[in-house]
Amino acid sequence: MKQNPSRFLPLRDLLARPGAKRCLSSFLITILLILFAFIATSFHAEKKDGILKNAYSSQEIAVVRIHAKPAIKKQKPLSPKRNPKKQIPKEVIPQKVEKIQEREEIHEEVQEDTQNEITENTNEETAATTNRAETQENSEFAESAEEKQARESYKKYAIGRIAAKKVYPRSARTKGHEGRVKMRVEIAPDGTVQSAEILSPSDFSSLNEASLAAVKKAAPFKKLPPELHSVTLIFSIDYSLSE
Repeated sequence: MKQNPSRFLPLRDLLARPGAKRCLSSFLITILLILFAFIATSFHAEKKDGILKNAYSSQEIAVVRIHAKPAIKKQKPLSPKRNPKKQIPKEVIPQKVEKIQEREEIHEEVQEDTQNEITENTNEETAATTNRAETQENSEFAESAEEKQARESYKKYAIGRIAAKKVYPRSARTKGHEGRVKMRVEIAPDGTVQSAEILSPSDFSSLNEASLAAVKKAAPFKKLPPELHSVTLIFSIDYSLSE
């Protein structure tokens, strides 16, 4: 069977007719308006449901807050603790006084003992120095004639060398200071000075320092003779304005 071509017209022919485009555009606009209205109503309904839910939830929270008030316990007032007074026995105070007195007595005894020890030590030191000088003098007597002669000649040499290095301080001379300085000098076998000390100083420090400086300038001395092990010099240096 052949279909009638007049019943099924193509789209081009339909659009080519007058007023077809207007009808199509109005149809499309109506469809869009229907869709827009549907979307707006659904959005409005969802928003309204959300507001109602929030309202209900806030009411429930308020109800819970009203019913959930904690019970306040009344605290009993604390009674202040009273510190019991300590009873001091009457016998403690005299015991403390006795202990303090004992400590003071012990302290005084210790001070006396230390002072006695200091005085004993100083006396022992002075006695030792005097004994050393005496033993050295006695040893010189016990020496042979050759050793004694060698010692005396060396002493004269060393004392003359120190006297040659003596310098009278200008400040002491201008001030009119005079005095005598007694010294003790020990000389080693190689001629070096083992020790130099002032036995009896003068009244002026400048003269004492000048005497020690003379010994330093004179050193080192020549070597000792083989028969001598050490030489001890005990001599005095005089400072007089008449020189």
